[in-house]
Amino acid sequence: MQMTDAGHAPIEAPRPWDRQAVLIVLLCFVLNMVDGMDILILSYIAPALQSEWGVDTGQLGIVFSSGLAGMALGGIGLAPLADRVGRRRMIAVAMAMMALGMVASSFAHSVTQLALIRLVVGTGIGTVLACIAAVAARVAPPQHRNFAVGILQGGYPIGAMITGFVTAWALPLFGWRHMMMGAAVVSALCVPLVLAIIPAHLE
Repeated sequence: MQMTDAGHAPIEAPRPWDRQAVLIVLLCFVLNMVDGMDILILSYIAPALQSEWGVDTGQLGIVFSSGLAGMALGGIGLAPLADRVGRRRMIAVAMAMMALGMVASSFAHSVTQLALIRLVVGTGIGTVLACIAAVAARVAPPQHRNFAVGILQGGYPIGAMITGFVTAWALPLFGWRHMMMGAAVVSALCVPLVLAIIPAHLE
């Protein structure tokens, strides 16, 4: 670490990327892809929900708003707790919340039920979004921290885009409940990846 003139914060010396840092940033990219999948899948299955439940766009708006409220709750309420319990553990818990929420979503039978469940899913998503940005910035070389955070942010739209293509093919064949269950499986598979790739000492 290099020292600046008196009265200024120390500047970290530039260093190259190492294998672990690259792997962790790639994992954060994948986690952000899953975030995009879990939040945008509702938009793709909305017509099927309207047809099955006989609800209008305004009623489904409650469900969308609930998910966004959950994201705010996760980012503001849960993510800061990572400073005490550790980001690795917080990300794993949040991904598990998302997986369980997606499973529960597949069994929902009303707008009210789905809205409450999406609040939980959104909370997990908001928590993950905040924590992975901090993790990527922490592990990246000092001169590439903005680059690392920018790279992981690209995962969200890519995950949403892939989900749109998959839904267009799978929804007519399997139905929206199976789509939710598939998203739950993807989210659940990320939990062991988080525990295996992000080191325990990264707090």
